[in-house]
Amino acid sequence: MVFLTKSAIWLSFLLLSTVLFGQKGMGDAKGVSQMDSLPNLIVLEGVIKSVSTGPCELSKGNATSGTHIWVLSNDELYNVHLGPTARIKKFVREKTEQPLTATVFRTHKLPKNHYIAQKIEINGSELVLRDGYLKPFWANKKCKAVWK
Repeated sequence: MVFLTKSAIWLSFLLLSTVLFGQKGMGDAKGVSQMDSLPNLIVLEGVIKSVSTGPCELSKGNATSGTHIWVLSNDELYNVHLGPTARIKKFVREKTEQPLTATVFRTHKLPKNHYIAQKIEINGSELVLRDGYLKPFWANKKCKAVWK
């Protein structure tokens, strides 16, 4: 009887965890790079106010944690989505209060003042996160960033 109870609990946990993970994010079935028309890119200049990591309810991908930078530009605060923490965090840690130039885009599902970074430049160093078709570098099997 104990075996059946423990088995039922584990089975319930496994089923619940797959459903919860499947509900994460607001993403479409296709990524931005697979859509017929790509969103317009804009340049955002400002100062990095903070770097945050944690669950991103707006993510389409499989990562459980995302890295974001909060950029102050023209007295407005912008949330710039960079990508999965495991792939991005090392490039932007301890970068607060530094000037930033970011090439970003928006999708229709993002809230106001939220953008997704295609590339960022901090102190003359450029991090290319997505190619010209907006496909993220972590979608590549080698998962190598272009840090110039």
